[in-house]
Amino acid sequence: MNKFNQYLCNHCAVVFALFLGAGAFGVTGWLPVVPPSISPEALVTMFQTDTMSIRIGVMFMAVGAAFAWPWSAAMSIQMRRIEGQHSALSLAQFGTASGGAIAVMVPAYIWLAVAYRPDSLDVSTLQLMNDYAWLMFIGAFGPGLVQTLCLGFCIIGDKSSDPVYPRWLGYANFWIAFTFLPGALLPFFQSGPFAWNGIIGFWFVGAAFFTWILLMWFMTHRAIKNQN
Repeated sequence: MNKFNQYLCNHCAVVFALFLGAGAFGVTGWLPVVPPSISPEALVTMFQTDTMSIRIGVMFMAVGAAFAWPWSAAMSIQMRRIEGQHSALSLAQFGTASGGAIAVMVPAYIWLAVAYRPDSLDVSTLQLMNDYAWLMFIGAFGPGLVQTLCLGFCIIGDKSSDPVYPRWLGYANFWIAFTFLPGALLPFFQSGPFAWNGIIGFWFVGAAFFTWILLMWFMTHRAIKNQN
C-alpha cells in the first residue's frame, strides 16, 4: 500500500480549486461574472481588449480541470474500502468526475477559440459561443449531482465500527447535491438571482462547490491517514 501516491492524488483537489478559481475569475478579470445581459458589442470589445488575460486565464482553467481526475481516484480508493470488490458507487463517482472535468475543459477551449481570433468572428457567433461556454461551465450540474449522491450513499452505507468517512459527511454530500440543482434554471433567466451571474445561480452554487472540494479533500486526507 502506497499512501504517498494517494496523498499526491488527493492534494490535486487543491490544485484543481486554485487553478479553476484563479483562472476563471482572477486572471481573466471575470469577477463580477460577465452577465448574460451584456451587449454583443461590449462582449466583442472585452475579447479584443483583454485577449491575453483571457487566454492565460482560461488555459489555467483547462489545465486545472485535469487535476480533478487524480483527486477523484483518491476518493474512489477510499470508497472501495467501504464497498469492497464490487464497488459500483466508486466507479460511478470516478466516471461522473470525468464529466465534471469535461464541463470545465470544454468551455475553457471555447473561450480560447474565441480569444484566438477575436477580430474574425461576427458578433452573433461570438455571443453564441460565449453563451454556450457559460451555460455549460455554470449550468452543467448533472455530473456533480450524481457524483455527490454516489459519495453520500456510499458513506452512509458504511456499517463498520471504524468508518472510512464520518456518517455526517454522507449527509453533507446530499446537501451539496441539492445546491447544484439551480443549474437547471440557468437557461430560463438572463437576469436576476437565477441567471448564471446571479446570487443563487452563481454565488450560492459556487460557494457550495468550492466548500465541497475543500471538505472532501480534507476528509479524504484523514481517511488515507487512518488507513491500515
